Amino acid sequence: MSGRAHELAARFREVNEGTIRFVEGCSETDWRRMVAHEGRTVAFLLDHIAWGYGVETKAMLACLTGQEQPLAWDEVPHTFTMAELHAVNAARWEADPCPDRGATIARLRAEGEKTANVIERLSDDDLERTVTYGPFPGKTAAAFIERPLLSHPGMHLPGIKQVLATAPAPSGPTGTHASEHPR
Repeated sequence: MSGRAHELAARFREVNEGTIRFVEGCSETDWRRMVAHEGRTVAFLLDHIAWGYGVETKAMLACLTGQEQPLAWDEVPHTFTMAELHAVNAARWEADPCPDRGATIARLRAEGEKTANVIERLSDDDLERTVTYGPFPGKTAAAFIERPLLSHPGMHLPGIKQVLATAPAPSGPTGTHASEHPR
């Protein structure tokens, strides 16, 4: 392990812990709210962050080791197209538009720790190797850790916080359901 990898892993853990604290602070009403500009619920987006940790870590490992990592039904290979990514996100949305908060916290903890452990084990040479992720230009593993891994919560949390700062729209006694949203 390099000192640089240790620092990146520590930063990742800090970002993930902040995300977990945010999830823990959401009310049940907040958890079920729609984030209109994303077309998804708060619950889905926060679970999506945890999902992203696993997918993005597998992509990084595939690039660094030259070996594809086993994928679940709801994951994409590191060579995905944007159409494939959108299809997977749509399938995940259809399967569970409002994941359980406790399960999301557990997933953030488990996937976050797996990701931090992978980052921690990287050498300085690994951090300088190129990672290619979907249609995006290749970048060093260190830059890949910065974006998307460290920045993924920051891509979604500001919009979620903005929505939660406004009064909830009337949605009935159980909140907004997938059937109420066109995606």
